[in-house]
Amino acid sequence: MKNLQRSSSRVIQLYSVVSDNAFKIVKALKDKNIRQFGCYSNCLNLVVKDAFEAFPSLKTLRDLASKIVTLTKQSTQASDKLEESQRALSSKKPKK
Repeated sequence: MKNLQRSSSRVIQLYSVVSDNAFKIVKALKDKNIRQFGCYSNCLNLVVKDAFEAFPSLKTLRDLASKIVTLTKQSTQASDKLEESQRALSSKKPKK
């Protein structure tokens, strides 16, 4: 536990920190004996980024999905057509 002094004479007790796993940040916190936890979303983002680099077809699929989403958000006609296709493929009502 570390105490941090503020100008208003209040003391903040620091038990642990969540951060990315950058070497300099991890080392600085370790040097000050502050527990560091890696940010889950940052780790997941790095895994997904590596997957896109390892499998180019994933990037192609993501780009195609992104174009479909953009088109259906910009065009009522395209959105209606997508909803119609979803209904034909499923007995459940499509999510908006």
